[in-house]
Amino acid sequence: MSRRKYLLLLTYTRNQIVEKLQQVMNKSLSARSLSKWMLRGMGWFYIDMREMVELYYLYNHRFVLDTKKYEKYIGSLPVTELEEGLRETVNAKQQGM
Repeated sequence: MSRRKYLLLLTYTRNQIVEKLQQVMNKSLSARSLSKWMLRGMGWFYIDMREMVELYYLYNHRFVLDTKKYEKYIGSLPVTELEEGLRETVNAKQQGM
C-alpha cells in the first residue's frame, strides 16, 4: 500500500475521536454539535473557541491535502497517530500552553 493511500484512509468519526480522547484522559466525556454562531458567542469568553470559528470551514467541507509539492523539497512528512496527537494536546493544555 502506498503512503498516499494510507493517508487517505486516516479518517475518523466524531464518536471515534471522543472514544480515543476518553482513553487518553481516562474519563467519560460527551460530545455535542455547536453551530457557528454558538462558537462565536463562546469566543468572547474562551480564546480556543474563537480559533474554532476561524477553522469552521474545515469541519463543513471534505478535502484532501496533496503533499507531493512539499515532499519534493523537504522529504516525506511524518504521520502522527491520532492517540499520540490527542495525548500531546491534552498534556500541553494541562501544562497551560
